Amino acid sequence: MFNATNDRLNAIDHRLESLGPGLDAIDHRLEAVHTRLDAIDRRLDAVDARLDAIDRRLDAVDARLDAIDRRLDAVDARFDGLDDYLLRFRSEVIGRFDVIDQRLDFLASSFSRLDVQVPPLNRAVVDFGILAGQFAREQMFT
Repeated sequence: MFNATNDRLNAIDHRLESLGPGLDAIDHRLEAVHTRLDAIDRRLDAVDARLDAIDRRLDAVDARLDAIDRRLDAVDARFDGLDDYLLRFRSEVIGRFDVIDQRLDFLASSFSRLDVQVPPLNRAVVDFGILAGQFAREQMFT
């Protein structure tokens, strides 16, 4: 029984020895992978540093854009004020033109009444002139 166990242990030992070169190759591969991972880690650190620099620049750009946004809000508020002013001015002008239109309508009706009254007035003035001329002649001869 010891022989069988001993044979088995020898077989296991032989298998382990045959695995040794394979394990050494795997170890070398793992070291190569580890070296590559270290290089990738360094590259990622460099990329991270660049991203940090870009982030700082973007923060400055963001601050500038916020300032521009505030300026545009102020301009928008000014335009809203001007728009309100123009609407009030337009309403005032329309109101004044309505008053002028009413006055022009009154003047037009007054002139149309005068046009109706002018011919009889002209006749009366001419008739008065004739009568005044006759009266003056009669006064001269008498």
